[in-house]
Amino acid sequence: MRDMITSCLPWIAAVLFTMPVFAVPDPAAAARQITREVDGALPRLERTDFLARCPDVEYPSEIRAWRDARGVRKVEATDLDDSGSVVTEYYFRDGELVFAYVAIKGWLGEREATRDEHRQYFRDGAMTRWLAGMDKVPRTVDDPDFAAESRIRHAAAMFFRDAAARAFNPPADPP
Repeated sequence: MRDMITSCLPWIAAVLFTMPVFAVPDPAAAARQITREVDGALPRLERTDFLARCPDVEYPSEIRAWRDARGVRKVEATDLDDSGSVVTEYYFRDGELVFAYVAIKGWLGEREATRDEHRQYFRDGAMTRWLAGMDKVPRTVDDPDFAAESRIRHAAAMFFRDAAARAFNPPADPP
């Protein structure tokens, strides 16, 4: 029996090492693919511009949104203030948030420049990775702000996605 097991070990090892590995997709790789696809297609996508005010926010955001036959693919929300602006880009795949890029901008002389940024990766409605600041420092799930930021960012993305869908398809005027 021992000889039989020993003689089978090379065969078992060969089978195990040649089997495909089923890994969980990397959210950063998926986000890069989606952002490249969407940004590369922007000239061919339908675009709409409008104002939208998130619940519990005192001011409206300037919104630019793009869609294709699959739905809203990108929403860019700009919030202005005296010291610059905050521009948040949301990227969607099949209606689900995949990536959010937040650029906090300020004035350098006559031009606006990014002072701080956040890159946030999402899967199944939750943030899976957060790179903060110009140095892209990872914020981990045990960070006390991680869960709250995930909820807030995802809720804003869904609000703006739905507002964009309505802007693309306004209700018909009654006759």
